[in-house]
Amino acid sequence: MLSKINFRNRFLGVVFLSLLFQGLFWEEDLSINLLIFSVVIGGISFYFEREKWQDKKIFFVVLGAFSALGCIILHHTFLAFLAFFASVCIWLGLIMEPKLKLLFFAFLNGIIKPLFFLINIFEKTISEIPENQEELISQKPEKKSNFYKKMQFWIIPVFICFIFFISFKAGNHVFDHITNQIGLKIFETFSYISLERVPTMLLGAFIVIIIFSKVQNHYFSFDEENQTENMIRTRQKSVNLVGFHLKHEYWTGIFTLVLVNGLIFCVNLVDIFYLWIGFDKKAIKDFAQVVHDGTYILIFTVLLSMGILMYFFRKNLNFLPNNKFLVLLASLWLVQNVFMVFSVALRTWHYIVERGLAYKRIGVLVFLVLTLFGITTLYLKINQKKTFYFLWRTNMIAVYVMLILTSWVNWDNVIAKYNFANFKNFSDFDILFAVTLNNSTLPILKENWYKIPKELKERAFYGDILFEESSSSKSYTMEQHLNQRISDFKRKKAKKSWLSWNYAENEAMRELGIRNEELKNTVVIP
Repeated sequence: MLSKINFRNRFLGVVFLSLLFQGLFWEEDLSINLLIFSVVIGGISFYFEREKWQDKKIFFVVLGAFSALGCIILHHTFLAFLAFFASVCIWLGLIMEPKLKLLFFAFLNGIIKPLFFLINIFEKTISEIPENQEELISQKPEKKSNFYKKMQFWIIPVFICFIFFISFKAGNHVFDHITNQIGLKIFETFSYISLERVPTMLLGAFIVIIIFSKVQNHYFSFDEENQTENMIRTRQKSVNLVGFHLKHEYWTGIFTLVLVNGLIFCVNLVDIFYLWIGFDKKAIKDFAQVVHDGTYILIFTVLLSMGILMYFFRKNLNFLPNNKFLVLLASLWLVQNVFMVFSVALRTWHYIVERGLAYKRIGVLVFLVLTLFGITTLYLKINQKKTFYFLWRTNMIAVYVMLILTSWVNWDNVIAKYNFANFKNFSDFDILFAVTLNNSTLPILKENWYKIPKELKERAFYGDILFEESSSSKSYTMEQHLNQRISDFKRKKAKKSWLSWNYAENEAMRELGIRNEELKNTVVIP
């Protein structure tokens, strides 16, 4: 991108953007500042790479990135940051190589761009070194550039002027006072740039250079060039890799699918009677163990089933005449796998009702939704003779869309509100998990703290981050930890400007009764 303008303007642009980066992010949380910087970077990219931005994929990913930015300002959750980071990597990969169609390849392309940038610099450096001493001697000295000539022209006059300036300051106290005041104003103006802020500026410069550097990587696009979504029959020997004729492989598939369809039918029948109709959690001694083991095993069998079907329908078996019975058995197996997915979801839901919400339980449900989508695309692959490339492309889009959609929710708040509202026996409440949720849940914890039994409140919390004056690891009670978190939250917000503002923490401040006037009077402990 920056190659379209001369070196001086590129250098000034990097300096300006690194100063902007330092001003936006120095001692601030990522929030509104990230939105401002992204708008500036996106605007510059659009101006210099307008023809690439006409690609629908780039528009789609940029929309996802700004959606994630909105969620960062709204919820300030890790998932929102993850969605934004993934979007930026995909955007960088597509800008580098617009021919890419697979979002996964674009993500890899973007995430390894810094590596390609460093390799590119190394190769240029090596190529400029003479191969032998004779070549080095034969090289003629280059003429001095106009830049050095101008420097020589200015150095002597400036040096002479500096000598007179020092002399006048020493001999005229009024002139000395005026120049000191001017110097103080200049120093205050440039206090924006300090030694301790240099690393932030250098980080900003590195990020800007990486984003706008012209680096080529055609590896992934070459891999995609010959990929199609519809299968084409290719003439080949009738013996496949494992030594079976195509018809033998067909009958192997028939026998395999008949056996596993019967087996999965028995498993689903057990789930119908003991999970869907006659579920009794009181009869289960270790409910958590049963749910965890059952969930992991069922997920494994579903994925294994999909892998087996992908193997049988990988090549010319799709075009074998009269293979409708095999397709029918495969479709039936997929339908039964769908039922197994719903059984896993029901197990997880029973566990949520019993033990409350948690990240992994929500993650299992999200994974099951993606699995249902994967089964659907596998059904289309088998019945419409699609390729593995079709499966990859559609499922990667589904994963990215799911990441963006899940970032729209403040899951910490949802977890805290649900658990306090629906937990039945608080003597078994996971208080350690509750007190480690993000800052937006502090008002919920404080409001519902009375529900927690005394013995849980007095349980030890280990850590050396609870009291800043303590450098050694000590144990404190859960209640002390909660109070310290609220105090730390108040001090943290006192140090931040409007650039770090986000809705979730602002609402938490309001509900905790922390007003802006209090923040201004808060003594910040360095």
